[in-house]
Amino acid sequence: MSVALWRIAVASRSIAATDLSGRGAERTGGRGNSVGGPVVNASTSIALACLETVVHLYAGGLPLRRVPR
Repeated sequence: MSVALWRIAVASRSIAATDLSGRGAERTGGRGNSVGGPVVNASTSIALACLETVVHLYAGGLPLRRVPR
């Protein structure tokens, strides 16, 4: 059984948008992990990946150079 996962990412100076190592979340922590714990957030549909991106629009905006994978 295989599962398709979607994520919308943005490249930074130290991490490529295609990086699936979880290093960004490991460095800063997030909603599902503490600092030091690598996590890759993904969605089961492209619509949900878009929604998870849109919810951050009013929290300071998003870079427009995001890459769906």
